Amino acid sequence: MGYSISKTKSSPVEDLVCSTCHGHLFNAESFREAWQKRISYTMSWRDIQEANQKGCAWCDMIFSEVDAVINTMQDQSQTQYSPESARADADFLCQKKIDIVVAFRHEGNGETFLITQYENARDDRALAMSCIAISTPSETDDEASRFIQARPLIYEMQSENIVRLARESIHECLRNGEGHENCPKQIKSSLPTRVLDCQDPGKPKLKVDTGGIEEPYVTLSYVWGEDQPQKTTTDNIIQYVTSGLNMNETPQTIKDAVHVTHKLQFRYLWIDSYCIIQDSADDKVQEIRNMRRIFQNAHLTIIAAKTTKVSIGFLQDCPRLLPTFVVPFFCPDGGLGTITLSPRAMSNPYEADKEPTNSRGWCLEERILTPRALIYASHTLQYLCQRGLLNIGNSFIRAKLTGIDRLSPRFFYPEADSSPPHTETMREMTKLWHRILQDFTPRALTAPKDRLKAIAGVAEEFHLRLKSRYVAGMWEHHLLGDLLWTKAGHDPLPGPTAYRAPSWSWASVDGIVYNPGPVVEPHEACCIILDYHVDLEHYNLPYGALKGGFLKVKARSMKMVWNPFRNLLYRSAPNGKLVIIGGGHPDRLEDVESEGEQEEVWALPLALRPPKQSLFSPRSEEDKLPTLTGMLLKVHDLHHDCFRRVALFTCVMQAEVEREFWSSEEQIITIL
Repeated sequence: MGYSISKTKSSPVEDLVCSTCHGHLFNAESFREAWQKRISYTMSWRDIQEANQKGCAWCDMIFSEVDAVINTMQDQSQTQYSPESARADADFLCQKKIDIVVAFRHEGNGETFLITQYENARDDRALAMSCIAISTPSETDDEASRFIQARPLIYEMQSENIVRLARESIHECLRNGEGHENCPKQIKSSLPTRVLDCQDPGKPKLKVDTGGIEEPYVTLSYVWGEDQPQKTTTDNIIQYVTSGLNMNETPQTIKDAVHVTHKLQFRYLWIDSYCIIQDSADDKVQEIRNMRRIFQNAHLTIIAAKTTKVSIGFLQDCPRLLPTFVVPFFCPDGGLGTITLSPRAMSNPYEADKEPTNSRGWCLEERILTPRALIYASHTLQYLCQRGLLNIGNSFIRAKLTGIDRLSPRFFYPEADSSPPHTETMREMTKLWHRILQDFTPRALTAPKDRLKAIAGVAEEFHLRLKSRYVAGMWEHHLLGDLLWTKAGHDPLPGPTAYRAPSWSWASVDGIVYNPGPVVEPHEACCIILDYHVDLEHYNLPYGALKGGFLKVKARSMKMVWNPFRNLLYRSAPNGKLVIIGGGHPDRLEDVESEGEQEEVWALPLALRPPKQSLFSPRSEEDKLPTLTGMLLKVHDLHHDCFRRVALFTCVMQAEVEREFWSSEEQIITIL
């Protein structure tokens, strides 16, 4: 049986599919049934192949989906069954008929998906099932746009259309009286110390006399990735002020940022390499101190998310990685339009955590401190504000959840008063801080000594809201709980070569750090914090680098045996044997002994947590017992009357452990 694309008295839209598909699905009655319920019909694999070769978009999609199943069967033949058996199944499939089931799924948020299922018509064996993303053309005159909200991804980063859509997104966010509810309104704020004047994008100049000028400005967040041939120094700052930048030598990312700033009709742009004097330590300290205000007061931040180094730029078109198919759409009210099907979009989501800016430490606070941002991602242009993260032009693509996108709205409004927030608010903000650290600590830093400095702006903002003292990356109001951080992963990393923070601070180690438990309540405390102190590297950077510090507690400590290689904690039984009572994951590689070797350490309990609540009955008696958690300590290498932290430990409060804990005397312990 033959299948023709051209049909008499058909519209160009209907010509997108073959006459057979027109009879089965792409007619008003059948399509309405699929839209409201579901529809099924049968075709042979050979007929699908023929229609695909003649240009039927629907058969083309079915062919690609089922063909992928056949290829998978053949790939798996090496491990599951013989190649002959796989080929026989594939040949059988190709010669027989396929049942095709089609339905639409309508989500509560207005999104619509197409559900397809392919079955062997002989034995009803399911071959494949797909949830397919649907979009309509960007042109508003397409009839389908009234029923399908999503639009195709935009790939052209320099088109006038995308500039227009970006402006519209910013305008909608700030529209007087009708803007986004949680987004901060445009306020007048003074320009940073220095900005680039982009009035002439071909020759931007450095503006330094900004005092008292209140104008909207844009900031740039990007990855250096390499040294920059042009950057402001004490020798060339006057040249940049009077003559401007030599755009022939300017890195492409900087050129692109100037271009976007000008296109969006802003005049001033802040970029770290030009607006901070790069060979002046004093200026760096001063401007890092201003980082929170620079990004929080910016009208907009441009995030060059996809760019690995400054010389590459971010305005190149995005690659079209996923196949799409345009088919007719018969509107419920009788209209006729088109929809674009993206069958691979659901199974190949956009992974934001793989973007270069999302792997760099400094870029986190630049992202979450800004009130709104244009994100030049690897797949399209995105707009971020307090409403959420959206693709420009309302285009659709599934995205894997990543770290923190933005702070809560309360961070973008002036503090109401000087008193601490309510207890529940403090608890929520403490949890948020822990989430931020879990996002921040895996990120790389060119200078590892900047571990505290690179998040100082966020810390300052939290201090203003919490009204709590900042202590080496932790907070005074929850210091006991904040001390219960631990390293993620099985293999500890070497400790830093230069001093960075006290051993009881997460900033003293590299790698991912997280706080595994909920907020510690006062009645769960097992020790008393008597005193603490940190020595700042720069007195005017209260949230930045440290050069010393101590923590003094009053607590009951217990001598234990620890095997850091196996992450196990033991106590000595009366018969002299070692009994496992818990675990302790080492903070640093230097504290890991070879397999089987054990050493004595001091266990300093910090909190006694109640048994975890579960929907199921406890599996054992131990599940009903509280958990003791705290720090494992060793005598400090240089100060023998003090200790250093080497691990976080947890153990179930068994009777023997409880007896030893309460029988030990309270001591005053100093940890460096």
